[in-house]
Amino acid sequence: MPVSDGLGSSSAPLPLLRVTNSDARIVLTLFTMVTWEHLDNTYALDWSNHNPRSVYRQNYFYRITECLYGFPGPLPVPRTKPTMPCRHQKQLAHPLNVIRGSIAACEWRNEANIAVAFLF
Repeated sequence: MPVSDGLGSSSAPLPLLRVTNSDARIVLTLFTMVTWEHLDNTYALDWSNHNPRSVYRQNYFYRITECLYGFPGPLPVPRTKPTMPCRHQKQLAHPLNVIRGSIAACEWRNEANIAVAFLF
């Protein structure tokens, strides 16, 4: 993905990861995905699966500020000085994750966890 440009468009954002509509058992574990707060055209996960045995375990999907958490990162805590010019945050109208169907989620982490990640 182009680091600062994202995917899709503002009216039709695209996910970093799409799990297609399927009855197959899907196991998604130990992924970390980051999208930037200035991107209104990209989100993390589009999950559409209908197998109740599918598993989502210990995945971390965040929206963070590219200039403070970004390169050479991403990092769990912000830098004190930007590593690149900061871009303005967008008014985000799309959820970070879209879940349809069935999912057994173990240790679901949302983007609020990034603020306390350094404590772990």
